[in-house]
Amino acid sequence: MKDTSLLENDDDYNDDLPFTADDSTQSYKNWTVPNELAGLRLDAALAKLAPEFSRSRLTAGIKDGHVTVNGSVVPPKYKLIGGEAIQAAIQQDESQLAFIPQAMSLDIIYEDDSVLVLNKPAGLVVHPAAGNWQGTLLNGLLAYCPALTQVP
Repeated sequence: MKDTSLLENDDDYNDDLPFTADDSTQSYKNWTVPNELAGLRLDAALAKLAPEFSRSRLTAGIKDGHVTVNGSVVPPKYKLIGGEAIQAAIQQDESQLAFIPQAMSLDIIYEDDSVLVLNKPAGLVVHPAAGNWQGTLLNGLLAYCPALTQVP
């Protein structure tokens, strides 16, 4: 029987990327594989353990080295036997990052309790959308005035 935990040259994942847990755009999870998932591939088992993530997002996390089984990076096709410790740092969907406050320099011209007037620099994206989920004027305004999260 081949030891699949030591597939160092498998092309299905990148073993050069260490597991890191310092990015606020990632979700960190730890599981012990239940016996009923024994025999499943890692990617299939993770799809059952973390249904809030798409299988493609989970597979990308495995291939990028952000999922470990018993402390080792393994490929998505790794077969589980049950009882293994899985640690994962899965990248959140970019659209979920749209309304995260991000501090930025704002050129405020006038402000009172009801109105905020600012000079928007050319090229600064106003609303988060595909390709620009972060670093927008909305992100900056949410950091400047957290009460704006309550505005519909």
